[in-house]
Amino acid sequence: MSVRVAISMGDPAGIGPEIILRVLQRPTPGISPRVFGSRLIFTRAAARLGLNPNPPGVVWVETTGPEDKPEEVEPGNTDARAGAMSVSALEKAMEVVVMGRADALVTAPITKASARAGGFPFPGHTEFLAHRCGVADTAMMLAGPSLRVVPLTGHVPLSAVSECIDVGLVRDTILLTVETLTRDLGISRPRVALAGLNPHAGEQGMLGYEEEDLLAPGLALAQEALEKTDARARLEGPLPADGLFVSDSIWDAIVCAYHDQAMIPIKILHRDDAVNHTLGLPIVRTSPAHGSALDIAARGGARPDSMAAAIKMAVEIVRRRQRAG
Repeated sequence: MSVRVAISMGDPAGIGPEIILRVLQRPTPGISPRVFGSRLIFTRAAARLGLNPNPPGVVWVETTGPEDKPEEVEPGNTDARAGAMSVSALEKAMEVVVMGRADALVTAPITKASARAGGFPFPGHTEFLAHRCGVADTAMMLAGPSLRVVPLTGHVPLSAVSECIDVGLVRDTILLTVETLTRDLGISRPRVALAGLNPHAGEQGMLGYEEEDLLAPGLALAQEALEKTDARARLEGPLPADGLFVSDSIWDAIVCAYHDQAMIPIKILHRDDAVNHTLGLPIVRTSPAHGSALDIAARGGARPDSMAAAIKMAVEIVRRRQRAG
């Protein structure tokens, strides 16, 4: 049975339409893609890039009306109208997944400034999806072939990171990470490292209090919770972050203290093929691990690798969950 994948357009002024078109030019057996967005935007992108505007097997779902004026959206610009269109595509794609008419959601990148100008009150996809699904505990896993990272905190200033971390957050994020590695990625005994926030993981309190007061207790609580279940995992930390991010890492995932601690290594090692997988949702959601790239929109140079990997991961997770019942 084909996996029904709902794909949202992302920012119509960004590279989302281009990378979606590139990935879908040839049909993939076992996948039924449904693309949500403006047909005019996709038709214009296909003409500009010399691509087939109607790839075989793709179902197009129009999410804009004449009042949206997609013909006036110019690639590369921050635009409230483009932001509103990206949000509309996201909402309608998500709706069909929540209602069971699609099996997974794959989201092309939005531009946060455009979305905010268009009336979107959330910092990003993750917060919106958590709100609409009614869940409190979510996390973001960035996954490449040789490295997976999960930041404890998201889009917050570096100066506010310590205030956003507590023992419960550390525990819950580690447990979500272990659950995802076992259930969705098929790793029977995952190895998870917790990175320290401070240099040398705080040097026993000499360089910061967070490791001893927040991170280590949170990891201990996660270990205690796992011991009460059938889950088997190796947890270790907090460890100095400067030695964790290597291409031949022994860890199946590294839980990081803050956004850039996770993003910098994953984008160095897997700039073109990393996937963002949202943990803790009742639905399967993945996305490319990059932004809308307004600076290269409509120039024909956007690589579709991360979008292709996001679709592939979503399909694999759906099939693994279906087999597990």
